[in-house]
Amino acid sequence: MTDSALAHSALAYVYALWIGPDPADGNPTELAVHYAHSALERDPQLGEPHAVLGNQHIDAGKPIEAELEFQRAMALDPRDPAALHFYAIHLYSVGRLRDALDMERRSVANDGASPQPMMWLAMLTTLIGDPDEARRLWQKTDELGAARPLCAAIARLDLGQKEFLSEWYHRQHDELYRPHVERAQIPSELLDATDLAAGVLDPAQRGAALAWLRRLEPYGDEGFLITHYGLLGDTNGAFRVAERFNLVDDVWYHYQLCNIWSPRTASMRADARFGALMKRWGFLDYWQRFGAPDYCSIANSGVRCR
Repeated sequence: MTDSALAHSALAYVYALWIGPDPADGNPTELAVHYAHSALERDPQLGEPHAVLGNQHIDAGKPIEAELEFQRAMALDPRDPAALHFYAIHLYSVGRLRDALDMERRSVANDGASPQPMMWLAMLTTLIGDPDEARRLWQKTDELGAARPLCAAIARLDLGQKEFLSEWYHRQHDELYRPHVERAQIPSELLDATDLAAGVLDPAQRGAALAWLRRLEPYGDEGFLITHYGLLGDTNGAFRVAERFNLVDDVWYHYQLCNIWSPRTASMRADARFGALMKRWGFLDYWQRFGAPDYCSIANSGVRCR
């Protein structure tokens, strides 16, 4: 194992986790893939670069290819925290929540100082674990300064922690969504997401939230729209947008659509159209090969979820 191989592997991991504007040296996804291949050329026994390549396949909407890379990573180094973390994100994105929780626990056990793995562990524990343990993990997440995607804020609602969702809409939404807003030339009256936030927090205010979302639809990001139609209980809206949405077109799908496995989007999963959507996105082929998600069962006729 050479120092240069380890250095290139570390760079691949850094770029794969990149959040925010592109670095000065190029596109972070392309840089992550470049350094992952470079690391493996120098040392083919490293596991972490395979996990980075698996993460790239997640971004490209290729769950089977991602799984195979993660299995290679685990065979080479089953204790590598970065590989375990990326594998956990992949398992979460395909709905294997208990497997994801186990994988993230292993990641944090080997490195408890990395903020993003701690955040994902807190989120998964909130979904399917002990609430008291989840609160402890969220406190640790905040202490480490982890980024807070929308799915984290939505998960924390189940613990009564509403303030983080309001923060996302006022801060994270501006930072992550505004570049798209500017490109799409969204009318100024749709830049204020107050009605949307209120509707997600309070079912009694969903009417105004849905009206705002429908006005946004001609301009908005599809992943953002599907997520929020699902959270607001408008399954027709969610599937209407999903008809024109392909995972391969959205490198952030596991962040934009991470609420697809939330208890708050159960009505979308229970809809008969969900199985057809999962087949089109390639998830059904993945599940038939590697195992069903926690909320679904696989039969000859397709998939049924709850």
